[in-house]
Amino acid sequence: MLVLTRLKTKFIFSAVSLAIISCSSFPIGTGYTSGQKTIVYSMPDNKSPIVLELKRDSNFDIITYNFLKNNQKGKLWHKIKLNNTIGYIEEDAGENTNFQMQLFLTLNEPVYGFVVASSLVLRKQPNTTSAAIEKLATKEIVEILEEGRNQVTVNGKTGSWAKVKTKNNNIGFVFTPYLMLNKSPDNFVFGEDIEADEKGWAYITTSPNIIYQKKKGKLYSVDNNQVRENEFYLIKSRYITKDGKVFFYIYKQTASQADWYSDIEVEYTTDCYIPASQVIVSNRYAPLYSQTKETDKTKRKLIEFLDQQAKYEFDPEKSYFYTFRSKKDKFHVIITSIKSEYDECRGCFDSEDYNLVYVFQEKDNQFKKVFDKGGNRSASFVEEDKKFFITIATSPLPEGDESPSIIKYSTYKFDGSNFELELEE
Repeated sequence: MLVLTRLKTKFIFSAVSLAIISCSSFPIGTGYTSGQKTIVYSMPDNKSPIVLELKRDSNFDIITYNFLKNNQKGKLWHKIKLNNTIGYIEEDAGENTNFQMQLFLTLNEPVYGFVVASSLVLRKQPNTTSAAIEKLATKEIVEILEEGRNQVTVNGKTGSWAKVKTKNNNIGFVFTPYLMLNKSPDNFVFGEDIEADEKGWAYITTSPNIIYQKKKGKLYSVDNNQVRENEFYLIKSRYITKDGKVFFYIYKQTASQADWYSDIEVEYTTDCYIPASQVIVSNRYAPLYSQTKETDKTKRKLIEFLDQQAKYEFDPEKSYFYTFRSKKDKFHVIITSIKSEYDECRGCFDSEDYNLVYVFQEKDNQFKKVFDKGGNRSASFVEEDKKFFITIATSPLPEGDESPSIIKYSTYKFDGSNFELELEE
C-alpha cells in the first residue's frame, strides 16, 4: 500500500458495504472466472441441483455477496446472475482456499487512482494475459468503478485488481498496488516531486554507474559505490519526479547484538535512490527470488504457493525441498527459514520460529497445506524403512523462568495423510 509523505491529505480506501442477503436481482458487482470449471447451484447448498457450469473467463453479475451457510463451516456463498439464470457459487473461506475467480463490488462513493508505476496496462480482463486496452502513464488519474475482493500476486506484488475508467473513457482492469487512491482527483500533486512510503524488495537487473542521494527535498546523482547487480535490497519508498520519472529508495543493513539481552545495533551498507528501470520490485521477497533466481518449475510453484500460506517472509535460498509419495498422492516437505531484514546479524537471537516446516499435498496439480510447525533451534525430515518423520527442536525464549540453553525435541510421524505428534523430549 502506498502512502504519500509529501501530502497532508490522508488517503482513504473506500469501504464497501457488503450485502448479506438481498431480495433484489439488481447487480452489486461483477465476477470473472479463472478456473477451468465453476459450478453454479440452484440454492446455497452443494447438494442442490446444478443450474450452470461456468467455463474459464466467464463473466457474470453478482446479486448477493457473502451469504454464509450456517451448517457448512467455512463456506461462503455468492448469488450470481448470468444472462437470465440465477444461482449460487461456493467459496471456501478456509486457509487452503483456491477460489478460482475474482469478484468485484461497485463502490458506494467516488474513488480515484493515481498511477505511480513507470507504466500501467489497462486490460480487458483482470489478469496479465488479457488483451491490453490502453497503456497508462505515470501520474495519470483513473476513476475506480469496482473494487476487487480477491488478493492475487502479480510479478511478486500482492494486491487486487480494480475495474476503472480512464480519461479516454476506456473501461478495463488495472492492478491496484500501482495506484495511489483518494476520494478526490484534486488531492493529487502534479507540479512537484512526491514520495510515497513503500515496503518491499528490489532486485538489481543492471549495475548503475550512478545512484542518487536526496538533499533538501531533491535527488542528486553521485558515483555508485553501494549497489551491485543481481542482488536484493529492501525498499523504503517510491519517489516520483514532477516530470514522471520513478525512483526507489533502497537500502541494506547489517546488525550485531552483544548478547540476548542487549539492543541490536544497525549499520546501513546501502542507502540511496535508484531508477525504476534498473530494478524488479516486489512487496514479498520469496516471489521475487523465484522470479529472478529459481529455474526449477516445481520449486517455483511451491515457493509461490508457500508465500501465500506463510505468516512470515521466508528465504527460498535457505530452503530444503523433499518429495515423497503415499498411495497415489505426492507430498512436498519444505524446511525453510525466516528472511531476515539484515544481511548479517552477528550474535543475534531470533525470538520467532526460525526453522519452519511445511508439508503440501499435491493432487490434480493443486497444492494443499497439511502441516505447519516451526522451532528456533533446528528442523529435519528423514525417511526410515519407508516411514517419514519430522523433528523440530526449540528452546525457551530469553524472557521467562526456563533457560534458553534448554533444547526440546518434537517428533512427528506421517500417518498416510498428515504428520502427527509421536514423541516429545
